Amino acid sequence: MFRSFFLSRRWALWAWGGLLVLVAMVFITVQQTVKLNSWYGEFYDLLQKPEQAGGVEKFWGFMLQFAWIAFPYMLLRSLETYLASHYAFRWRQALTEVYLPRWQRTDATVEGASQRIQEDCIRFARQTENLGLGLVRAVLTLVSFIPILWLLSKGMAITDKHFNHMRPSIAPWKSPQPT
Repeated sequence: MFRSFFLSRRWALWAWGGLLVLVAMVFITVQQTVKLNSWYGEFYDLLQKPEQAGGVEKFWGFMLQFAWIAFPYMLLRSLETYLASHYAFRWRQALTEVYLPRWQRTDATVEGASQRIQEDCIRFARQTENLGLGLVRAVLTLVSFIPILWLLSKGMAITDKHFNHMRPSIAPWKSPQPT
């Protein structure tokens, strides 16, 4: 299934080039999410104490910043969804071209066999693409936010009921340390 798309000369550009573009788009959107997270912190600080933070002038500045973060993000996510659908379609086409001739050489007669092959191929391509991009997005999000969580947790001391000592910087993960 992977060989018919990723190792075929006909589909290599779509397979590897499309994968590279999709992963790059996921990376950029994750970075936009990090920027948006930072923007939220500053914006809500302004909303809590508007007279100390600069008031209405800063509010409209934050709205402009939000537009510069959110609109490219929405555009990229829309483009990513379109390209992912097109990528899955191309993968289905490659799979169908491999499996349909194999099916036609068999002696068995199954009603609607070519349609079933196409349905199975598109289901496989879509699910693999969804799981793959979801995994990449999750890993990139984790890698991007761990440093932020680590910085936020500095200076915090959280007690653990299993251990009788304080441990700093445990927000991203929690690991037992010897006493």
